[in-house]
Amino acid sequence: MAGLLNPPSLLGVFDRGPYLHDGRAESLERLLRTLHSSEKFGGEKLTEPERLDLEAFLKAL
Repeated sequence: MAGLLNPPSLLGVFDRGPYLHDGRAESLERLLRTLHSSEKFGGEKLTEPERLDLEAFLKAL
């Protein structure tokens, strides 16, 4: 079907930087803290412990 997205797996995402299609996020921290922060996409802003937990989860995949 045309127009469907096929995003890559998150397995091993920690070792695949830089991130985003143009490589402007050199780390998961920068990606989650600024460029793709949850509030930019209609969610609530993550607390620092929540963001750190999310980073730890992604690093564990």
